[in-house]
Amino acid sequence: KEYALIFLLVYGAITVGLIFIGYFRCVKKESTSVKNRINLNDIVVIIPYRNEIDRISGILDSIRNSTSLPKEIVFIDDHSTDNTSDVIYEKLAELNVRILPLSEGRMGKKEALRYGIEQTQSKYILTMDADVQFEDLYFERISELEQADLYVLPAILKAHSWFQRLYEIDTILVNALNVAIAGWSRPIFASGANLLYSREHYHEVENYASHQHMASGDDTYLLRDFRDAQKNVRLVSGKMHGISTETPQSIREFFDQRVRWAGKSGDMKDTLANALAILQFILSVGFITGVVIFSLEESWRLLVAFFFAKLCIDVIAYLPYFKRIGRSITLLFLPAYELIFPLYFLVMIVLIAFYSPKWKGRSLRN
Repeated sequence: KEYALIFLLVYGAITVGLIFIGYFRCVKKESTSVKNRINLNDIVVIIPYRNEIDRISGILDSIRNSTSLPKEIVFIDDHSTDNTSDVIYEKLAELNVRILPLSEGRMGKKEALRYGIEQTQSKYILTMDADVQFEDLYFERISELEQADLYVLPAILKAHSWFQRLYEIDTILVNALNVAIAGWSRPIFASGANLLYSREHYHEVENYASHQHMASGDDTYLLRDFRDAQKNVRLVSGKMHGISTETPQSIREFFDQRVRWAGKSGDMKDTLANALAILQFILSVGFITGVVIFSLEESWRLLVAFFFAKLCIDVIAYLPYFKRIGRSITLLFLPAYELIFPLYFLVMIVLIAFYSPKWKGRSLRN
């Protein structure tokens, strides 16, 4: 009982203080008045893709249905072997859209993005993934943002089955942490599926050589470069500026994604992010230790009370963010997620140490 009480008091103080209060601090930062707005004619959208025939219809429909469009939309074909390009031409033929094949000798999302930047001109660059979709007013709402050097914009995963809700909730919890930390200090990661930045400052600060060895992470490394150069970096958390995309479709795809994320996070050498990772590790071990102790002692009532007390703390801390992105229903799956979390935690430790993930049919070497 003493262990349970001490853990819950410490866990509750940290979680509510960090996540709950941090969230409202971030929202307050976002609510400042806008003076110099971003002009849509100053934005070029760059969308790399590779064999997206089964997932690209969402973004094409979103572009066609948009009430306003930016200066130009450019798709970069990363050596696709299907007919994705034909579908893009067919659906967007009348719009100001280009498709550029990535030159021989260059491959991967990072090179595709760099090639797209080389082949375009604009004040701002907006990067997206080919499997996203967004609301009709998305671009109009982007034009309502105040001019800044880099914007970390929302990327919201949406599940299509009850099992995929577990993948979705894992990502939302991570994004909620990012929003909360931005409220206290600054964002610790970004998603290239929805990232807006100044071309001038990109050329000034981008340090590709420092992470060229990493197969992924163009987004988070770029965030680091802007941050290290003390540029004006902002995070927007509301769904009106967000895009949505599917969750991973299988357990293999889910763990491939998570190991990729862990790999680039470890390589970043971000003191704040590493401190948070250590804190999360300690709290996770503390929770699992309690579960093991109460199970071995067959203290089932205490185990149930311990579990539900932690669950209540998490619901209080994370509910405001789930509501903000319109995914409150997913929070109902939190009990199931927390039941399997100890196993998930242990599997991730093993995979990070021994597993090499794949992406788009290519092995990743981090």
